[in-house]
Amino acid sequence: MTVDIQGRVESRVQKALRARQLAETASLQPSSLSPTQPDVELCSRLQLILSRTPGEELVSSELCRSPSTDWTANAVSTFFADWIVPSNLLVENTSYLPDLCYGSGKSLCLDRALSAAAFANQSNRYGLGWAAFEARKAYGRAVSALATALQDPVEATKDSTLAALHLMIAGYLPTGRLMDVHHHRGRMALLRLRGSQQFNTSTGRALFRVTHEHAILKCLLRHENPLPEAGSWFDLIGIQTPSQEMARLGIRTTRLCAEIQALFDTPAQDQAWAQGLLSAILLGFQLDADFQSWIDEHACSPERGYAVQPPPPGLVVPSAQMLYLFRDCWLANTWMGCFSKRAHLHEVLLHCFALLNLDANNKAHADSLSMSYVQENDVCLQSQRIIADMIYGICASIPCILGMVDFWGQMSKPETRKPLGGYLSIWPLHVARASCEEGSERDIWLKSMQVSLSQDYGLRFAMHMARRTKTQPWDLK
Repeated sequence: MTVDIQGRVESRVQKALRARQLAETASLQPSSLSPTQPDVELCSRLQLILSRTPGEELVSSELCRSPSTDWTANAVSTFFADWIVPSNLLVENTSYLPDLCYGSGKSLCLDRALSAAAFANQSNRYGLGWAAFEARKAYGRAVSALATALQDPVEATKDSTLAALHLMIAGYLPTGRLMDVHHHRGRMALLRLRGSQQFNTSTGRALFRVTHEHAILKCLLRHENPLPEAGSWFDLIGIQTPSQEMARLGIRTTRLCAEIQALFDTPAQDQAWAQGLLSAILLGFQLDADFQSWIDEHACSPERGYAVQPPPPGLVVPSAQMLYLFRDCWLANTWMGCFSKRAHLHEVLLHCFALLNLDANNKAHADSLSMSYVQENDVCLQSQRIIADMIYGICASIPCILGMVDFWGQMSKPETRKPLGGYLSIWPLHVARASCEEGSERDIWLKSMQVSLSQDYGLRFAMHMARRTKTQPWDLK
């Protein structure tokens, strides 16, 4: 069997798998949902998919694997096509990766991490069981090579080492394994170890922004403090952009949520505790005013903002939902980060109010702090309105960042949709679902998007998120 014939055979297999996945996903699309009466058939089909064993869809067929083909190069080529998206607007993009992997900065740990991520991407995009096996082998080799690099003070601070760790974290998403907290801590430790030298090159700055943004979001969702020097790092970069302004707001939000979490964990709920919660609420609304100022300044910008238009025929979205269209997926990611962080902030503030209401003595505490119940209830309503607006913004942005529509609002072909958009959407979708009423139209639509990330974009980790149920809305750990 020649390579050409093998290519045609594989193409048929991939096409058959893609047709099956698209047909199954199309069957999930809600046709006539209402906010109060979700589609029962859609709910049952989602439940069936969510009950499957992870990896059940993989096709373990060695007949599709020609020994004369360089499958590592094939997987890497597919990975770059799926995950490398440049941007003329923002520093934080993945265009640095090919040069880093094949230029003078390449390293053994980066090469092995790239192979692991590439095979995981290929396995789940096309249902190839042997590629999943290759991904697991490559991942083990990457862990070993990374451990060796970290023992060398010079190697540990290189761009290639941080890029390898970032690729290994991204590799979790296609395989469906739960995120390892040790990778998160290792990433934070590497950012600190690299210090100011990581801003000396354009590659270092881009790598910092991509990895730091994901690390901050992880800290926010776990209610952990970011690194103390995180704010000063943006001063060292020396370029003030809207995305960096949003990154600073993200750091402030993360720190405030970590401080509030400490109050949540305090056993003694006395007057000082109530004072702390109310002070945190005031700080939260001051921070929210900065979020609103950022939105007001940039929303209408032809380059940094977004256009609003109705969805095209054939695109299923929640009722009365408009679309937000961005110039590239990285700009969309900045805005979805804004919506997610602001919604999470107000979920935390609402939980502060809930705890105060549970305290039998909180009325006296509130009165002593010049915050009456009338004022409190008004603020609660304001938080609820803001959360609803942020959920709307996330839903409006999803079709564009996933490539379901192009940047002019027209329907795109499925083969043009990249897993990178799904990767950038996983946590905003999770935040939006945690803030939705369970079983509502938006909740079901958001869950169907999570299922689509797993089935159509090869990101099996999204299926774990779709299977999650709500406990406490603010607690997204």
